[in-house]
Amino acid sequence: MQIHRLFEMVYLLLGRRRMTARELAERFEVSERTIYRDVDALSAAGIPIYTVKGKGGGIALLDDFVLNKSLLSPEEQTEILSALEGLHAVSGQEGERLLGRLSALFQREESGWLDLDFSHWGSSPEEKERFGQLKAAILQHRRILFDYDSAVGERTRREAEPVQLCLKSRVWYLKAYCLKRESYRLFRVSRLHHLTVTDTLFSPRPQPPPPLEAPYDGKNPPPTVRLKVWVAPHFAYRVLDDFSPEMVKRREDGSLLITACFPMDNWVTGYFLSYGDGALVLEPDWLRRELAALLHRTLALYEEAPGGDPAAE
Repeated sequence: MQIHRLFEMVYLLLGRRRMTARELAERFEVSERTIYRDVDALSAAGIPIYTVKGKGGGIALLDDFVLNKSLLSPEEQTEILSALEGLHAVSGQEGERLLGRLSALFQREESGWLDLDFSHWGSSPEEKERFGQLKAAILQHRRILFDYDSAVGERTRREAEPVQLCLKSRVWYLKAYCLKRESYRLFRVSRLHHLTVTDTLFSPRPQPPPPLEAPYDGKNPPPTVRLKVWVAPHFAYRVLDDFSPEMVKRREDGSLLITACFPMDNWVTGYFLSYGDGALVLEPDWLRRELAALLHRTLALYEEAPGGDPAAE
């Protein structure tokens, strides 16, 4: 720990030029006496560090002391700092410390150009820690245990070897080798519960995981179908958020016409039903009839369930 503290102290002084012993002690959560011992250790190692007594004094480095940074151009330094700011959302305090050290080394201020938060509104602290846990498990090659909810609501206990986090269509997925299924699987991060990073290490498997678009369940992917959907003007914001411009045609009355290909599964029907009376599937005709039948069954459920509970007797 002392080596890390000494290293970070040098980078702090490179950036601020002068700090008091109290400021450094509070930063590292040690006593001022420990800070002065660190100063002696750095001085003995050949670092030109000194103390100034009195008002405005403190601990400082000689003005001409710099670490070698000539291998990187100013543009490359800026790119590195910008990338680290973007990764701050998943790297936590370690990333923040590294960003501070490199900013001091390059003698550049953090731009604050990007603020990322992968959790949804109202997330619990456990949810916000999930990415840090998965990152640690991937980098340290540690197996994880978790409960997983399938697309049909079935919850199973899984043990897996995590490989990669993926962002696809604004949804985070985890590529991992599932020991229960004995094959690679793609897990939706929002459906992982009671995540535990174990002490069991694993070696990377010779066979890498398949691409994100490939099927991960050993089955063929669902067939795609070309849909044409009318959407009311007041739902334009959803359409423009979810579909690329070439898929959408805006009409004179403000309504929109979506023409796109989708994998034919329950997600498609659920998605367009979520528009309520603000969307109408025009093509294909068989899907239009299927949605109408589903709506009739839903209406019957609401009308017939006693006390509003379909399980009530």
